[in-house]
Amino acid sequence: AVAMDNVLDDKQVSVAVLLLPHISNHTDFDVLRLHPNVDLRYVRHTQSIGNVDLIIIPGSKNVISDFTFLQSQTWSAEIKRHLRYGGKVLGVCGGLQ
Repeated sequence: AVAMDNVLDDKQVSVAVLLLPHISNHTDFDVLRLHPNVDLRYVRHTQSIGNVDLIIIPGSKNVISDFTFLQSQTWSAEIKRHLRYGGKVLGVCGGLQ
């Protein structure tokens, strides 16, 4: 937590975690959710990712199915646009890196 405090200082960081159908270990992000300088929200497939600093693609219990799902959603275009304009994406576990 101390190292994270030094990085964030007083800056508010917005983070979107994509809720994949077979998400694994969704509690991995609790530490971010609880940090006072992080605005973390979980995004359902019916929602737009929106304007965030970081998009997290979580681990999956069924990587191939969730990858196919991800490509079929508007998220795919949103992620590409986010990266094109300098946004960051973090893939966690399950081959999503």
